Amino acid sequence: MLFLRGISLLVVGVVGSVTLDCTKIDECSCKMTDGSGEYSLHPLARSDGPRFSYTSEDSDGSFNYDYNPCQPFTPGNGCTGGDIAASRTKTSSTSGCTVIGIQKKATFVYTPGTGVQIVYFNEDASIATVLLLTCVDSTEPVFTASEQQPGQYSLELKHQCACLGAKDCTDGGNPVSGGLSIGSALCISLIVVVILYIVVGIVVMKFVKKAEGVDVIPNRSF
Repeated sequence: MLFLRGISLLVVGVVGSVTLDCTKIDECSCKMTDGSGEYSLHPLARSDGPRFSYTSEDSDGSFNYDYNPCQPFTPGNGCTGGDIAASRTKTSSTSGCTVIGIQKKATFVYTPGTGVQIVYFNEDASIATVLLLTCVDSTEPVFTASEQQPGQYSLELKHQCACLGAKDCTDGGNPVSGGLSIGSALCISLIVVVILYIVVGIVVMKFVKKAEGVDVIPNRSF
């Protein structure tokens, strides 16, 4: 009851006297109503399965929690339905999977001093899962999960992508938004070196060796 009451107080606080809010853009991003920026987990999304997993010792046993922002995944192990954002599976079972949140049900709640929380529900809203976004200056995400009471679950994500306005956050040191990959950087560097070689070679051939016409091209015989 305390868990749901906490969610209710958050929602009431936002709808009531507090005007500052984070308006939903899509399933994993929202925009602050005061224009201060956006929260977005897009750089952390995966298309081949859940990005985050955590094993928790809950009151009724050991469970694996899987979570993927933005894009649905298929957990297997007895979970049915689509558009899955989070699931909970008993570690000692191959069929004890429960969907604890779907993407389209994501609701953003902002509270001063705490930041943004994403509240997920299952299809019939009988299960509530709250993801707390904790801003830290780290490219290595830390994900934890636990049961508050039956049907009520708490997730926490600590990462630089959980910060307001972090459009160029990176996942594990690899830029996934607003940056160049290592391969792209090497290709650009190689092109620059080749162009520089040709330009300098032409200058040397023309003004030092007094070459004319196509002979100004360095190493033309190659």
